[in-house]
Amino acid sequence: MVVAIILALVQLMILASRPHDAILGRIRGTDVFRDIRNAPEAETFPGLLIYRFEASLVFFNADHFKSRVQGVIREAVIPVTHFLIDAEGINHLDTTGADCLARLRDELEASGIVLCVAEARSPVHAMLDRTGLAARIGTERIFPTVAEATRTLSGV
Repeated sequence: MVVAIILALVQLMILASRPHDAILGRIRGTDVFRDIRNAPEAETFPGLLIYRFEASLVFFNADHFKSRVQGVIREAVIPVTHFLIDAEGINHLDTTGADCLARLRDELEASGIVLCVAEARSPVHAMLDRTGLAARIGTERIFPTVAEATRTLSGV
């Protein structure tokens, strides 16, 4: 029984270290956003890349998160000017995750890309405030919803 519990915990840690993520597009005529791999009809916006990370951003997956972000930007067909994190799936942000976001923000800014955040849950928003990261990102770049962010950033 103890071995089964330990194996289950190890499996959980492995899954949490490399969670599902997605590039999102909007279903036309709605404020619904879906993974473009599963909804190829979803519209994307030139220069705006919407990225969802579906796990807490913590010490054991922060490097994976940053690597994935760098990869999706590098693979983008149209150059990215704004990178929007749909933070709805991020339930917790620890200091390592916040540091990862801060470094990512600086790297993106140096590349001419603006980092934005939408749908941040209260604990995540609190950590952004507590670490000063909300101010560094810019409160005008933190949105209550992906739909509002998209309207603001794409002019749609």
